[in-house]
Amino acid sequence: MGLSIAADIATLLIVAQTILILLIPLALLAVMVKGMIELNRKLKVVMPQIQGYARQLSSTTDRVSQRIAEPVIKREARVARRQAMRRHMAESARAKLGRTSSIPDEAGGNQI
Repeated sequence: MGLSIAADIATLLIVAQTILILLIPLALLAVMVKGMIELNRKLKVVMPQIQGYARQLSSTTDRVSQRIAEPVIKREARVARRQAMRRHMAESARAKLGRTSSIPDEAGGNQI
């Protein structure tokens, strides 16, 4: 009879230890879930403000990049327009004279 009582007590101790070991992760999980719920509540208030700031930053970035790029694009367009006009004038003059030119083109040595 003494051995069966000791076995029962050992079984109860093992069960008690298992319950205690499981309670710690369950308590941590409960605290984490509560924290996530609270964070979600706070983010619902803050996120629209952050989204507004992000939109404002995006629009400011677009405006600034347009101001920076516009002069460069205009200059490149003027250069391309002048090159096209020169090319057209040279081709027109050659067509009127009925001959080919010995002026090398800008691509690297080919004659126009």
